[in-house]
Amino acid sequence: ASCGPVTKWKRVFDAANMPKSFGFCEFGSADAMNRALNILNDLPLIGGKRLLVKIDDSTKSYLARYVAALD
Repeated sequence: ASCGPVTKWKRVFDAANMPKSFGFCEFGSADAMNRALNILNDLPLIGGKRLLVKIDDSTKSYLARYVAALD
């Protein structure tokens, strides 16, 4: 809710149908995606772990153009 609307979420499962420690999330806007990267990346989790948010190169390029257009 802090980032914006999620349009799609997919949790990844292994061959035994056990959830893996990652998934894929699509946001409804570039603004929501940018907020998610800023808010969620490196977020502390239980057990001393931290959340790692990754984006592919094409999304990274799109987001860079979006942020540049805001300036």
